[in-house]
Amino acid sequence: MTTISTLMTGWLIGAAATAATAPLPSYDVLGDRVATERASTARASSDQEDREKQREQQRERERQQREQQREQEQQQREEQQEAARQQRDAQREKWKNQVREQHDRAQAQRERQRGEWVEIEGERVNKSFNVGKAGSLLLHNISGDVIITAGSGSEIKVEAIKKAKGRSQNEARLQLDNVVLTMQEAGGGRVDIRVEPRGRESRAWIDFNVIVPYEASAELHSVSGDLSVTGVKGEVRVETVSGDVKGTGLSRLAAAKSVSGDVVLNNIESDGTLSLSAVSGDVTATNVKARAIDVSAVSGDAVLEQCVADRAQVSTVNGDISYNGKLSKAGRYELKTHSGDIVLHHQGTPFEVSASTFSGDIKFDPAATLKSNTSQYGPGRSVRGAVGGGGAYLELTTFSGDIIVGK
Repeated sequence: MTTISTLMTGWLIGAAATAATAPLPSYDVLGDRVATERASTARASSDQEDREKQREQQRERERQQREQQREQEQQQREEQQEAARQQRDAQREKWKNQVREQHDRAQAQRERQRGEWVEIEGERVNKSFNVGKAGSLLLHNISGDVIITAGSGSEIKVEAIKKAKGRSQNEARLQLDNVVLTMQEAGGGRVDIRVEPRGRESRAWIDFNVIVPYEASAELHSVSGDLSVTGVKGEVRVETVSGDVKGTGLSRLAAAKSVSGDVVLNNIESDGTLSLSAVSGDVTATNVKARAIDVSAVSGDAVLEQCVADRAQVSTVNGDISYNGKLSKAGRYELKTHSGDIVLHHQGTPFEVSASTFSGDIKFDPAATLKSNTSQYGPGRSVRGAVGGGGAYLELTTFSGDIIVGK
C-alpha cells in the first residue's frame, strides 16, 4: 500500500513539472485562429446573403409571372367582352335592319295600294252628350285613328268620319256600309262608342275626334290605328294592337299599351301603378310622376326621363333601358334587359346597388368603391355595395350589354 502511494505521488509531481515547463501558445497562433473564425463567419454571412438574394429573385420572378398572368387574363376578358359587344352590336344592327326593311316593305305596299285603291271619305257624324264635368268615355274601334282632347264645359262632343277604299269609286262607296257605328249614353255620365265590321272583308274604317271635359275619364281600345289623348285629368287607359299611343298632360294615366307601335308620353302623372308596354316598339316617357311604374318591351328601347316614383320595374328583351330621375329613399328600382345597355342617372340620391352583366362592363360616374366579382371561368361581372350611405335599392341586370350608373 505504501509502495502504491509513493508511486502515485511521484507521477503527479512529474506531470506537474512537465506542464510547468511546456511552452505557451504564441500570439501568432491565436491570431490565426481568430482570423479563421472570422473568415468562417464571413463566409456563412455571405452564403446567407446569397440565399436571401436567390429567394428575393425567386419571389420577384413569381410576382412577375403572376402579374403577367393577370394581364393575360385581363386581356382575354377584354377581348371576350369586345367580341361579345361586337356580336351584340351586329345582332342589334341586323335586327334594326330587319325592322327597317319590314317598315320599308310595308310602306311600299301601302304606296302600291294607294295607287291601286281609291280612298274616299263618307259620312261625318257629329253628336254631343251632356255628361257633367266628371263624365266618362268608353270607345272601342276596329280601324282608324282616335284623337281625344280635353275641353271646357260638361259635354262629350264626338266627330266620327267614315272612310273606305276600293278598286273604284263605286266599290269604295259600297265599302262604307261595311262598318257599323253605335254611340249611346249608358247612364251615370258614361258614353259608349263602338265600331263593328260588317262582312268578312271590310275595307272601311272610322277616324274619331272627341272633346271631353277636363275632369272626365277615358278608356280607348283599337285594333288598328293611332291613339292620342291630351289634357285629360281623369283616369285614362289606352290600348291598341297596331298603332302608336301618345299622351300629353294626363293627370291619372293608368295604362298605355301597344302591340306593334311606339308609346310616347309627356307630362304624365298617376296616383297608382302606371303600366306601359310595347311588344314591337319603343316606350318613351318624359316628366313622369307615379307611385309605381311598370314598363315592359320585347323589341324596343325603354326610356324614362325626369321620373319620380317610389318603385320602377323596367324590362325589355332586345333593347336599351335608360332611367333618369330622383330615387325615393325607400324605393326599389329593377331594370332588366337581355340584350342591351342599362343607363341610370340617380340625380345624387344615395342608394344600394346590385348590378350584373354576362357580357359587358359596369361603370360608375363618379367612381364608387364597391365589392366587385369577376368570373374566373369566362365572361361575367357583378357589383354590390352602397353609395352615399345607402337608401334606394337598385337591381340592374343585363345579359349582353353595359351598365352605367351616374348622377
